Amino acid sequence: MKKSPLISAALIAAVTLSGCSLLKKQEASTVNSQDAMPLFPVTVQTPADVSLDGHWFMRTVGSMKLSGFDEEWPFLEFVPTEGRFYGNNGCNIINGSYHVGPKQTLTLSEVATSMRLCAADSLEYPIAHALDAVRSFSVTTAKDGSTILSLHDDKNLTVMTLRKSDIDFLNGPWQVEAIKGEKVENPDCRLIFDVAEGTVSGDTGCNMLNGQLVREASVSGSLGFTHLLTTRRMCPDISTEQALLIALEEVTIAKHSSGKSVDLLNSSGEVIIHLTPLKKSDL
Repeated sequence: MKKSPLISAALIAAVTLSGCSLLKKQEASTVNSQDAMPLFPVTVQTPADVSLDGHWFMRTVGSMKLSGFDEEWPFLEFVPTEGRFYGNNGCNIINGSYHVGPKQTLTLSEVATSMRLCAADSLEYPIAHALDAVRSFSVTTAKDGSTILSLHDDKNLTVMTLRKSDIDFLNGPWQVEAIKGEKVENPDCRLIFDVAEGTVSGDTGCNMLNGQLVREASVSGSLGFTHLLTTRRMCPDISTEQALLIALEEVTIAKHSSGKSVDLLNSSGEVIIHLTPLKKSDL
């Protein structure tokens, strides 16, 4: 994860919160740890693994439901081998230390953020306030099968809920086997995903490719691409590259196909890119 020079967020959490609205002109809402409750209840089907390990997308902060982010969706990632967590509040990078105690108590300490100037309606203050209030956690499984992390304050009120990333199966290198049903003959056409870092790289069969992943955290398997850039080498046959770039712009969902292969679908549910796994030794 990105680890930038940071300043303490303790001062941020001390700021009185009022009139802080969501992105995309959401209705203003005051965040207060004394009355912060999830916007909607989590319907538990089965107990989930209580481990905090992994990448979690924020879905509610206090009484606000998150939606409509054009860039990186706010998230937290817990790394048990380091006793550290990393994340993004939709504007600034977050990191800190954490400790899990008996009965799923949770202590967040040394919480800090980077210093980027954020918009007045950003979630920076509500998120800092919620993290400062965390005293315990619970992990449950919702009706749709997603794993939900709930963070609670000292009165056991929920100050934040998060949904575990469900596209971690994409991590690693993939061969592009077909684009919109047409078999790709060029063996150099490959994609490499790093879900935690939110990046895609690879080879279009002509030029090197780099870009960023975007997610709609409330949608199962959600995946999109932005800031796609390629080198500018001229190739005898550039049609595969053109087809791949157009297809990547249309992707909205990633899901397992037969065996270990993966399909990337458009908003109509059509398979537009078919991928098969590669070994690092194949690169």
